[in-house]
Amino acid sequence: MTSTSKTTGPRNARTPDQKAPALNPDFELYDNAGRDAEQIHSHATGSATAADLDRWARRDAAGFLARHRFPEPPLDAPDLRPYLKALDESATPVEAAVVTSAVLNASEAFVGALSDYLLAAGHRYEYNAPSSADSPRTAAWRAASGLLASMGEAARAIETTLRQEYDTPARPGSHPGQQPPAPPPNPASSPTAPRR
Repeated sequence: MTSTSKTTGPRNARTPDQKAPALNPDFELYDNAGRDAEQIHSHATGSATAADLDRWARRDAAGFLARHRFPEPPLDAPDLRPYLKALDESATPVEAAVVTSAVLNASEAFVGALSDYLLAAGHRYEYNAPSSADSPRTAAWRAASGLLASMGEAARAIETTLRQEYDTPARPGSHPGQQPPAPPPNPASSPTAPRR
């Protein structure tokens, strides 16, 4: 007589009508499929991603954020389309320089305000800890300084471009520091010649 063996599933297997237990999203395993490099690295090292840190901070500061409403939607990026159109149509370095100068002038107030905020934010970090080169406080202050430094670098690029175009180089035989000749007087501002 042939005996038949009944195939059984693994011990503690769930039946089709049973659902998998819900996992806390903070402890879900990362799957490399569809994950970015930071998430894969975080899974390999057991550390949190920047998105995890932001999510946890917003969770713990929910009551604080409820008392401080921020503008909705967030601050819009400036509309640079007119400047980009002008830059695209510029035919000379001078034309490109004047467009860039206009952009810097238009954004100077916002960049300055953002720099001031980062300086203030740096003061809120590490109340009693000394400021080291890698501390959050120093990083915030470095970012504030970097914003202004980048504006200064862009302004120097404009000045260099215009100086190459308009600043007359010294002629052979001229003395260092010799000033260029003064422009001719404006006829409209010159005194009226006496009548004869």
